[in-house]
Amino acid sequence: MNILNLKSLFLIGILYLVGNFSHAADAGFGDGIPPATLKQVPNILELGLTDRGSKRDKSKLAEKGWAFPAEDVDLCWGNEDNEKEGRSYAIQAVQAPITVFAFTDALAFMADMETSIMAVTRMDDMFSETPIGEWCRENCPSAQCYRGFTKRFSNVRGMVDAAVSEASGETQLLFAGHGLGGGVAQLTALYAYLILPEELRDNVSIITYGSPAVFDRTAATAFDRIFPRERFRRVEMKGDLMPSLRLKENRFAHAGLRIEMDGGYGKPWFEGGDARRVREELAHELEQYKAASNKTL
Repeated sequence: MNILNLKSLFLIGILYLVGNFSHAADAGFGDGIPPATLKQVPNILELGLTDRGSKRDKSKLAEKGWAFPAEDVDLCWGNEDNEKEGRSYAIQAVQAPITVFAFTDALAFMADMETSIMAVTRMDDMFSETPIGEWCRENCPSAQCYRGFTKRFSNVRGMVDAAVSEASGETQLLFAGHGLGGGVAQLTALYAYLILPEELRDNVSIITYGSPAVFDRTAATAFDRIFPRERFRRVEMKGDLMPSLRLKENRFAHAGLRIEMDGGYGKPWFEGGDARRVREELAHELEQYKAASNKTL
């Protein structure tokens, strides 16, 4: 093989890699969900927060054509004493034909992380009375997930049932979550997929921001089979530790297509003993994901 042919093969290889990288980046922001809609998702997520003086004002999004047909659902039940730290609400926002279900994690949601959110449970037991239990038994017997996410799923199931009952061929259901809310988004998306008519199941998409892993490896693999990467975008800010939370300890794994964003928090930006902790907290902020997403799109 002469030098010219070697150079040609090398160039083809580089173009192939670049093409695949670009395709992955494009796929990360979803098929069937317009970029203009994706830019609004962090704004919808913000409506679910009551901390830091947020007034949960829906008027600006309403002016842009978004409707909010369902009553918001409190995701912090059991943490009534943490009202001062802020609460999280599940939001349903509709701009036909797209319906967004948004879940996020205020401090009151995170307060029982170690005792509830991060307690591991068998999925077929927790979801025995739902289609998810049957799906587990058929595709990933003995699969595990974190119990706290299943608790919140029970709160929002009625909201999802109502939306699915009205779905048509044009309907697009987008499940979005920030932080621990990303776990709720994945479980509710799975539930919606399983109760929808088969011809509408490809209309379910997921996007998460800084979400921890929800499932063990067997369940994550089965999840990827029904949610291919073009319909599940997993956005992670460089420096955010939430996505790596307890991955090795419990043999959990992420599903979906990972997209890394850099908000400038991957390296120390000031000196001091608390620098790393503050940097990690800033990297997880919804506001940082919002700003980075706007630049990317």
